[in-house]
Amino acid sequence: MQMKAALAQTQMKTGRRITSVKIDASGAAIAATLKARNVAAIEGVRNLQETSAALGIAESAMDILADKLNNLKALGIRAYTGLKVGENRALIKVEISRIKESMRDTIDTAEYNGRKLLTGGINNIAVNYGIDKITFSIQNCDLSNGLNITNALNITDGNLSAGHVRRISAFVSIINTAITRLSTLRGNLGATQVLVDSAIESTQSNIDRTEEACSTIEDMDALESQVNATTAQSQQNLALQAFLLSMQDNFKNASTGMQTMQLLMQS
Repeated sequence: MQMKAALAQTQMKTGRRITSVKIDASGAAIAATLKARNVAAIEGVRNLQETSAALGIAESAMDILADKLNNLKALGIRAYTGLKVGENRALIKVEISRIKESMRDTIDTAEYNGRKLLTGGINNIAVNYGIDKITFSIQNCDLSNGLNITNALNITDGNLSAGHVRRISAFVSIINTAITRLSTLRGNLGATQVLVDSAIESTQSNIDRTEEACSTIEDMDALESQVNATTAQSQQNLALQAFLLSMQDNFKNASTGMQTMQLLMQS
């Protein structure tokens, strides 16, 4: 009786139905398996969140590159007129050179945990989450092999005079191709981001459902635990009362016996 009352009190304090494996061995085993699965899933979500952060850095860098390419195109078109004098064209060349260096800096600083993100080093990277994995790549966005604008920038090292219309036209054409290329790369990156975000959402949902299942197996309804504890305490009190009444009856019987013996001795 005391053990039952102590168990009920422990359940009420902890809110857990299974406070020991011996109470429900099969339930405890199932809960342990679910918890082990959740440990892997939780770490998997962290892996996915790191991947999402890296993709976010790459996206921001690509957005900057897209703006820079549009600026280069605008400068090329600005030079595409015979009304510009030599001084104007010299300034355009300086601005193009600055944009080129800025783009290189953007590409060079786009990294996560020391890994360059836009120079082709992120290729078929596996990200495990639980029992599943995602494999992704971030395609090369450097100026030479990625966007292929090195020749266009070299063109501007020459004379941007009105007599070099072909040179300026070639510059604008190469930049247009790079803009289209980068748009494709950004689209591929966006698709990977959607995949990762979806995996995070579904995995987190599975974690929540698994935790609910463990709670269903292990936890005890607060009202039920309180009723059990009260019932056990009441039973214990009744047993104590019965014991005291028994002792009282025994004492009365003993007292009556003593009185009888005294009367017999007096007579």
